[in-house]
Amino acid sequence: MSLTDLTANTSQSLATEMGRVPVHHLAGVATQIARHKACEECVRTASRFIEDAIASAWFGQATELTLGQYRDVIVNAYYGSLFHIALHTDTARIGDLLTAAHVIRRAYAKHPYLANR
Repeated sequence: MSLTDLTANTSQSLATEMGRVPVHHLAGVATQIARHKACEECVRTASRFIEDAIASAWFGQATELTLGQYRDVIVNAYYGSLFHIALHTDTARIGDLLTAAHVIRRAYAKHPYLANR
């Protein structure tokens, strides 16, 4: 199954949003969208929430990685889980964003590759 198959009947903006999802998380994210009947705006909001939470987590911890490097690690390892959190979160609340950032920082600290640095 390809990205084209998953987005054949969707608008270009949703297809673009799905194009940002790492391939190994694509099936899980598509399943979550279908299961929750998430609208296009919900998907865009979830994606923005994930990006904001990653930036907040990066800013709140000492790391030698640039924001881009940190984002790549988090997105590749945890995008599916973060998308699930974002779909079930009131993305308008700053407290929820900070909670998501805390979850990201904890996951980063436990990441097998990064734990050995």
